[in-house]
Amino acid sequence: MEAKKDKILSKRGDSYKLVLTKEYKHKASIYVFNYKISLKDEKQETFTNAFDHMVDYSIKDYPNGRIKIVPIHEIIITKHKSWPIRTYNTVKKLFMDQMERLLNSAEELNLEEVIFEVTIIPNKRGKGKALKILDVINKRSIIQIKNDDTICLSRAIVTSLASNKVIKKFFTEFSIKNISK
Repeated sequence: MEAKKDKILSKRGDSYKLVLTKEYKHKASIYVFNYKISLKDEKQETFTNAFDHMVDYSIKDYPNGRIKIVPIHEIIITKHKSWPIRTYNTVKKLFMDQMERLLNSAEELNLEEVIFEVTIIPNKRGKGKALKILDVINKRSIIQIKNDDTICLSRAIVTSLASNKVIKKFFTEFSIKNISK
């Protein structure tokens, strides 16, 4: 799935020009799209419309997927590094806020030199692999409990408390040693 030449996605009457420069499938069903945007005026609404068009084209086949949008440019990469993976609802506001700060900063940035890389991680069955991977990254520890008896619930509670160091607030050291046995 590689774009052979630049594909113009904007229509004739639009106040922006949106060009798909590259489209490819990465490992593990991750889809990557590269775009360039040219604005005919400096209005925030024009950039928002171009952004919406760019994202709508990217997620048309995977509306429930997770999305990451990274503007690639020397100034952006060196000064603004955090562009998280989110669902479309949350990424839009976050991205627009970051881009507004970036465009209003003291740095001279020509928007036409920026390549917008949109990465889509499809969730084919609701909460798919991508979401599980992100959940694992956010957790502090994951403990697998092997159950050979009927005290599953109490063991899970004690293990959870111990792993999060909450247990020290409620039990003495002697009690903790007895629980560990």
